[in-house]
Amino acid sequence: MATIGHTEAFNPENERISAYLDKQVAILLSVIGGKTYALLSDLLAPTKPAEKNLKDLEEALQTHFEPKPVVIAERFQFHQRYQEPGESVAKYKAELRRLAASCKFGDYLPQAIRDRLICGLRSEGTQKRLLVEAELTLTKALEIAQRMEAADRNTQRLKQKGNSDPLRVSDVHRNSTHGSGSSARSGTHEGSVVEKHGNGPTLFGRDWLMYIRMDWSSLCVATVQNNTLTLKNLLTTYSDVFKKELGTLSGFKVKLSVKPGSKPQFCRARQVPYAIRDAVDRELKRLESFGVIESVSHSEWATPLVAVPKSDGSVPLCGDYSKTVNPVLDIDQYPLPRPEDLMSCLTGGCKFSKLDLSSAYHQMILDEESRPYVTAPKRNLENKILVWYFDPFLILR
Repeated sequence: MATIGHTEAFNPENERISAYLDKQVAILLSVIGGKTYALLSDLLAPTKPAEKNLKDLEEALQTHFEPKPVVIAERFQFHQRYQEPGESVAKYKAELRRLAASCKFGDYLPQAIRDRLICGLRSEGTQKRLLVEAELTLTKALEIAQRMEAADRNTQRLKQKGNSDPLRVSDVHRNSTHGSGSSARSGTHEGSVVEKHGNGPTLFGRDWLMYIRMDWSSLCVATVQNNTLTLKNLLTTYSDVFKKELGTLSGFKVKLSVKPGSKPQFCRARQVPYAIRDAVDRELKRLESFGVIESVSHSEWATPLVAVPKSDGSVPLCGDYSKTVNPVLDIDQYPLPRPEDLMSCLTGGCKFSKLDLSSAYHQMILDEESRPYVTAPKRNLENKILVWYFDPFLILR
């Protein structure tokens, strides 16, 4: 009876350990097969496999068939793993744990599996539910995800049960008319048509309209009667709001207060680059035509203007009040609300509007006593004039 592949237990009284291991080497080389033996010979060449001990043979085979994994590559595979269609949360978590075995996460292993589990889930609703948990462990995340998964599965079953209304079939008549409700004819093909009753699924979607050649515009036309909220009507009804001219804040004027004993500061006009001088002049004329600024002959206060060209070709003008009015301005200290306070005021709101006023701060008028504080000099080739610049926002910023 052949005994290849089987050895008795080592008995130190009968043989030496080296002889016992040599016997195991011979058995290993006999049972691995010709293909593996040839591969092992190539790996150990020029040394023959029989000349190596059992440990050397094991290391050579393991290095070839099970190379030592690269941690960064294993972690890349781990972080690229997403939940596949039809894969349960439990199976997905087990697959993540298998991939993490060679990633060497150490004590961070539970957190790594938890994070990858949340990021890789297919259900956005489950992800949002998990992300609101402050103290979320892997066990708790798995429990919540499995509950959400079961709830989705039960919901789908209820929907399928509710959409199981029967569909009635009626015959197609050759000379049927459009919109009969019980029969239809398309092109030269005739047959049975499915008529939908109840709350069953849609028979075909909009994509079919391009394949079924019919005059759909005459069959399916939706009109809205007495629509008074069209854009044209809104623009006509509220034409004063949408006109291109600047509006004016009515019933209120801005008053600037300076500290007692403040001395007026007069700064020269800054040089304007030749490339934008024409644009600056056009902007000054535009503001003057809207009543934002006006010319004066003299003033004890003067703040230089700063031209800021934009990509659309316009050149907005700003006043540099950092060395004139700002240091002596008596500013009202109003506590600004925090974003959290503003958001709490919107609780329960359903509809929100966003208003964007054109040059909003130009629509605020300064009172007569405050206008000299914001005077700005303008230099040209003919003479020097002074301009009142009505823009309180530029003063306070």
